[in-house]
Amino acid sequence: MFVVYETIANEGEENVSPLTSTELRWYLPTEDDCVLFVREFGKGSPVVVLHGGPGHSHDVLLGAFDTHYSQNRFVFYDQRGTLYSPCDAEKVSFESNVQDLEALRKELKVKQLTLIAHSAGALLAVGYIDKYPDQVKNAILVGAPAFRHPRKDELELGDPVIQDSEIDELIRQKAFRQMEIEGLSDVTDFESLRALPARERSIAATIFFAANFLHDVRRWRSLRGGGIFHNPETESKIAETLPEKWDFSNALKKFDGRLTVINGKSEHRVNLQLWHGIYREIPDLVYRELDDAGHALWIDQPRQFDDAIRKALDPVE
Repeated sequence: MFVVYETIANEGEENVSPLTSTELRWYLPTEDDCVLFVREFGKGSPVVVLHGGPGHSHDVLLGAFDTHYSQNRFVFYDQRGTLYSPCDAEKVSFESNVQDLEALRKELKVKQLTLIAHSAGALLAVGYIDKYPDQVKNAILVGAPAFRHPRKDELELGDPVIQDSEIDELIRQKAFRQMEIEGLSDVTDFESLRALPARERSIAATIFFAANFLHDVRRWRSLRGGGIFHNPETESKIAETLPEKWDFSNALKKFDGRLTVINGKSEHRVNLQLWHGIYREIPDLVYRELDDAGHALWIDQPRQFDDAIRKALDPVE
């Protein structure tokens, strides 16, 4: 299996080694002819970052861990079938993503992974733990759906991911209020959004994306992603191949590594009520919620988020 390196050096740097540069980009081919785009920042022991979606790119997480680059080397990658990692749709599945993560571990030549997983990436993390429990020493799940669905005696807690018309309307109203602030007061529905010139339409689409992800939608300029960053066909393939009513509780109960969950109290789609009902069943799981933070916690509450990540990454004596 070959690796192609592309070094991005700081201005003025010459003959920079790919192993010491500020940013390192490389490409990991899979055994079934897909290609994974990998991007590294920082130095030290590796932390592999799993983006969410499914179908989004890792770009949405760029900037989330900048303050930690002096202590750890952060390894981002696009999962197969997403923006930078081309792959035929028929080769995309939840299991193929698990195997890609194992291939990346081998390429990095580490015995055990430290993972930070956002959103649907958290399901990939626990799916990997289910299959390779000895290959993970620390898993940090951010903006994470619960590790299982409610059982028959707890159906009132609801499913891990919330699909609700009232939430949909709340997000719409947040978006429209911000668009009015930005001078897009003519946008009152999706039809009027489509009628905008390309530049304004892109701004409006980003604000809609931010209304889903942020407690404070006024920070929409800090949020990457949306539009071309998302592949709906990949999202569909992952959804089709996930267990319909997933339950990774047995795998996590047996897991010997560290496990931390960091959610925002202003989540729109992650069911916090279900988390509150079930997280204690996993021994030693550390569960945290950040005030006034939505799905992109690092934008809503950067200091709280940095502190939570630092505690989760600190080595345990």
